Amino acid sequence: MPARDDWGYGNTYTVSMSKGVNGIEGNLPSESEIIDVKFHTDIFLKSYFPDRQTDAGPSADIVMNFDQEVDLDSVKSNFSLTPEIPLNAHYGKKCDPSWEPKNSPDEQCPQIDDYAVVEFTPRQKLKNREKYTARLGKDMKARNGIQYLKEDVSWSFVTADIFRILRSEPGENGDSHYKQICLF
Repeated sequence: MPARDDWGYGNTYTVSMSKGVNGIEGNLPSESEIIDVKFHTDIFLKSYFPDRQTDAGPSADIVMNFDQEVDLDSVKSNFSLTPEIPLNAHYGKKCDPSWEPKNSPDEQCPQIDDYAVVEFTPRQKLKNREKYTARLGKDMKARNGIQYLKEDVSWSFVTADIFRILRSEPGENGDSHYKQICLF
């Protein structure tokens, strides 16, 4: 069997059970059973943002969600954005799983690093109506030090116009004024 924290990706393992093995609830297999277990094909499988869309905000973070914890320095050194702009990189945040609300269920939870999420924040506004291509190189490593990507992963997105109304709500009584306008 592989190491506890490294079952690999794209691998199929066969688990065989013979009759005479007790189950948790006392059930026994009547015959020998064989189960094939298939694992994910890549470490980078969940999502990334902006996700091949147009009208990404010119100040939008580039967020990558992994299916396990990753090494931030490895991701930083294997990530590129074209056209190139300076970026800050950090882990995402999540609620501390040990936190319990004390006074109200609406209390804000303390945030801790989410080692399975990496966010790149532009140090300057992205150019409007510009196509950007993000690339994560296959040499990036998980937090356990193992390299899982078999090939580079890349995607593109286009930033929004300089002035674009994304959403509007008409004013009261059908007049020509707007109650709310969301724009870049």
